[in-house]
Amino acid sequence: MSMLISPGYCAVGRQLNAIGTGCDPCPTHQFKNSSGNTVCLPCPDGVTSFTEGATACTSIYCEPGKTLVSPVCQPCAIGTYKEAKGNTACTTCPALTTSSGHGSTSTTQCDTIVCKAGQYRNSVQKSVCTSCPLNTFQPNQGATSCIDCPSDHITLKESSMSPGDCVPVCKAGQYRNSTQKSVCTSCPRNTFQPNQGATRCIDCPSDHITLKESSMSPGDCVPKCTAGQQYNDLTKTCLNCPKGTHKTLSGNYDSTGKWIQCLPCPENTTTLGERSISPLNCTEIVCPMGTYYTLNNSNTQCAVCPVGKYNDMRDQPQCTQCPPGNTTFDTENVYIESCVDDCSEGYGFSSASGKCVICATGEFNDKKGSNPNHCKKCPAYFNSTQPGSKRCLVPSNTYPLLVDVDVTIRVKYKISIGSCNEPTVLFNIQVQIVKIMRIVFASKNGKRFGQSKGLCRGNSCDNLVIVKGIKCSDITNRRKRRAIDTELEVEFKFENISSYVTDLADNSSMTTQDVIAQILWEAAVDKELNPKKGVIEYFDLGNVSVVELCSAGKQKLTNACETPNISCQKNIDSRGREWNEVFSGSTSTHDCDEGFEGYVSRICDSNGIWQYPQYNCQRAAVSNAVKQTYLLTGNVTSDEVINALSAVVEVTEYGENPNSTQLLTNKEISVLTHALDLVAGLVSRQGIATYDVAKVFLKSASNILDMENKDTWLSLKQANKNTSETLLSSIDEIGSALRKRIAAGNVGNVVVVNKNCVFEVKKVTDGTVKFPDNQTIQNDTQGDNNWIRQSKSRIFLNTTALGDVVVTIVIYKDMTDIISSRSSSNRSSHNEVIVNGPIMSVSISDNSTKLVSPIQMTFEHGQKNFTNATCNFWRFSPEQLGYWDNAGCIVRTSNETITVCECNHLTNFAVLMSPFVEADEKSSEIRLVSIVGISVSSLCLLLTIIVFAKLWRYVRSDRSIVLLNLITALIISYGIFIGGIDLTEYKIVCTVVAAALHYIYSAVFCLMLAEGIGILIDVSLVFAQNSPLRQLLVFAWGVPVIIVGSTLSITKADGYGTDDYCWLSLSRGLRWAFVGPALFVILFNVIVLIMLFKKMFALKAMVDTPIKDKIKTTLWSLCVLVPLMGVSWILGIFYVNESASFMQYVFAVCNGLQGVYIFVCNCVLNEKVKDGFKRERIRRLNKSMMSELSL
Repeated sequence: MSMLISPGYCAVGRQLNAIGTGCDPCPTHQFKNSSGNTVCLPCPDGVTSFTEGATACTSIYCEPGKTLVSPVCQPCAIGTYKEAKGNTACTTCPALTTSSGHGSTSTTQCDTIVCKAGQYRNSVQKSVCTSCPLNTFQPNQGATSCIDCPSDHITLKESSMSPGDCVPVCKAGQYRNSTQKSVCTSCPRNTFQPNQGATRCIDCPSDHITLKESSMSPGDCVPKCTAGQQYNDLTKTCLNCPKGTHKTLSGNYDSTGKWIQCLPCPENTTTLGERSISPLNCTEIVCPMGTYYTLNNSNTQCAVCPVGKYNDMRDQPQCTQCPPGNTTFDTENVYIESCVDDCSEGYGFSSASGKCVICATGEFNDKKGSNPNHCKKCPAYFNSTQPGSKRCLVPSNTYPLLVDVDVTIRVKYKISIGSCNEPTVLFNIQVQIVKIMRIVFASKNGKRFGQSKGLCRGNSCDNLVIVKGIKCSDITNRRKRRAIDTELEVEFKFENISSYVTDLADNSSMTTQDVIAQILWEAAVDKELNPKKGVIEYFDLGNVSVVELCSAGKQKLTNACETPNISCQKNIDSRGREWNEVFSGSTSTHDCDEGFEGYVSRICDSNGIWQYPQYNCQRAAVSNAVKQTYLLTGNVTSDEVINALSAVVEVTEYGENPNSTQLLTNKEISVLTHALDLVAGLVSRQGIATYDVAKVFLKSASNILDMENKDTWLSLKQANKNTSETLLSSIDEIGSALRKRIAAGNVGNVVVVNKNCVFEVKKVTDGTVKFPDNQTIQNDTQGDNNWIRQSKSRIFLNTTALGDVVVTIVIYKDMTDIISSRSSSNRSSHNEVIVNGPIMSVSISDNSTKLVSPIQMTFEHGQKNFTNATCNFWRFSPEQLGYWDNAGCIVRTSNETITVCECNHLTNFAVLMSPFVEADEKSSEIRLVSIVGISVSSLCLLLTIIVFAKLWRYVRSDRSIVLLNLITALIISYGIFIGGIDLTEYKIVCTVVAAALHYIYSAVFCLMLAEGIGILIDVSLVFAQNSPLRQLLVFAWGVPVIIVGSTLSITKADGYGTDDYCWLSLSRGLRWAFVGPALFVILFNVIVLIMLFKKMFALKAMVDTPIKDKIKTTLWSLCVLVPLMGVSWILGIFYVNESASFMQYVFAVCNGLQGVYIFVCNCVLNEKVKDGFKRERIRRLNKSMMSELSL
């Protein structure tokens, strides 16, 4: 109620009413704490008064966006709002919305979406809900982030809402079961999975399987072995069941997981071959140790190991050869211990001493018969006159000395052909007679008569040959013609047999001609000599003549074989051993040095020249190393192979400056090479080739190939040993073994670089093989690879057509003194050609015998000044020495330092060259002829210039000017040729010289052409007013600039200068940049010559000239035009070709004649010059007379 007060004054808590008649109490939420007529004030923020007439605001009162949470106001929580002041609660935002912060004052601030469980709200796009990504979850609504699963768990989908959605991660080799999602299941056999968290496994290819569950790699898929094969876990391949075993089931394991292996055949039975699929195949005989099996008409037969071989395993297809220099006493040997020293002729093995001893007097050893390693007693009536005999001789009081002879036999036949004029019939009869004669003598040979060589060599008696054809004569004798009316005489010869033989019945000796006569007589009695009874009948033996053959070291002197007075002089070999003088044709022997077992022999050949000594000596250390390799049998491991080969490395490696007793001998190199060959075969068969095996194997081989062993290798090569061939073959086999393992993915690429060879086996996927590859060689930090980095030898092969292949490449540093140079054209010679430089070997996993794209090889020559290069490959020959063959190979280019070859197949390659033949252009004779010729030519050209300068007022003409330009060009060319042709050591200078020669020679020809054009103009256009001289000279000196400039631009100077000369290369078409214009000039000048003759003989003055003057004029014309022909400068292009030495001489001579021709034709025979001299002489006389008159 209003309170009446005095005007203008109200108490506290009251304010003057509106009409000013009284004081009203302050409304709620206002206060007034002083008396007077002032108005009530609103309460401050946060406090209020809930009653009227308040003198102070003491009650809490919340602003919009806040609510009372006693005793204070708190902002509205997220998801709520409050629009008005007061202490009421905050209002919840509409459904599925929320506020972005606290203290919202309006529903408009509920602008943020509430995300469901499994989602979260993006902090940037507040109105967007994002699903929880894989491997996270969120169980609550309205979340702003998701919760990560534990580290080894994942979720299978997005928007996961529970920690139970996090399941364990499936490892590689496992997959998640679609039904039991929380369970990881192992990949079953024949499948694999390389990735984590997979939901399925990948199947192996149809013909592959896995050997276990949980396979993680495609490499775990291995071939599925068929029946007759078993799986080899080491090589990851299916191997055929070996002979003597079988396997019925296909696959690698049975249903229980047990390996299916090849089962052995029952005792004393075997299979016919490998890959047997049933025990029913076990029907053949088992060949015991000491024998080997052969297949004959699908049946197995056992044969005993021959002398020199052994077999320590049952049922093998071949016996093992004893080490080089060793043999056995007899056949059917089981163990390597049966191999003893192989004694040379005149020596026999002693069981007591365990080595070869010299045969005593009365004994001999010719290395023939059933016991070639034993000394044998001489037969009755024979004897040996000294120890070490190779054969026994007949004592002089019984028979002459036993010698080798040729025996000629004439036999006579009667035939019924009617006439001798039927050559075809006679030839067929001759064939039949030869056949029956060989059958008769072969059947008798060795059955009754025996000697060192035998009448027949081999079962077919091929050494019985016809000397002359049939001698035919008609038998008439003026009598009635009979049915058999033609007589034939045929002459045969037994070549190189003994003059005496032994009758084996009573051990007595008979002359060979007596034996032949007796055999023919017995055969005639038994009707064995008639090829066709009633048509061809033997009836008589003609003369039997004997011609003695001289043995090695003897010559035919006065109808007898005598030893000439030739001997090998006293000599000291490379090891310091002294050899005393001996007669030619003899062999000298010594004992080995202390510490060695064996002997040393040396042959003095028939020319009195010592051959290389054969050191058949061996140290105990080498023997022990070799024995370690022989013990590598059965299921050997790669570590065992490495240990054995390490012993070989130890005995073959030298320190600096080794002495002669440390060097390997002939026998040691032979047995070590044989050991490496056996190891290579074992490594290949067992599939245990690795980088470490290859490294130690090739180190051994490189040591054996070292140049310190040069003399030993030369000795082996001279003795025609196949040791080097065996070493190449064994390294090839190691490469083949590695190729198989790399192809199967068991080992990576292999590079081994040693002092004497570099070896690489690698998989090629880009279709190109380049070797050596600088990066590959650089990566081999353990090898001695400086020589291969500096070598110019290269290999290039395009394998695109072959697909992905594994290639083996070997480069042998220098094999000149090591391997034989026998070739397909001459298999006996070692001296006509040499292997000049490295040998390169290339093999690929593809079995192609002929390449689609040829292999290209660059060989750096080991020695210079060798010629006639040929590209060859080594043709291996079973049971005999191999040789070089050039089939399928061509020489692309060759110079003094390199030869480039192309071949259409792969194997071991080398370049053969003729030795000690210097290129002719470097000989002193050629140089002398060239210098003299050019000097004479230059002198004549200078004289020509002097003469023309002296008489210029009389001889001046366009032709004279062109001639002087030509002479100047020739003199310049001579100077450049002599001074610069050999400057090959300076590449840039050499290129400049070659270009300068090309220019000046081209200018010479253009000047010749200009002179020809000038002659043609003079003759054809007699009244021509304008001289073409200026144009001709511009043409002559300018066109060569265009020719040389364009050629240099096109070739980029490639071919200007070679390794031998600073001149144009002959190996490409560049020569035609010079020869082409030159031939054109010659052809043009020939045409000019013809036209000139035609014009000259058409002149009336020429017709009236006597014949003698005609001939003189013709000869003069020829002399004028010969220099213009330029033939000698065409020959200059061939000057650098070492195969055209004749051209070099012709060129040198023509150089000298060039200047002489010009001088004679343009000075001596030139009428203008003669007239000029006369006029000059007259001028001088007149001048002299005038001077006298003036006095």
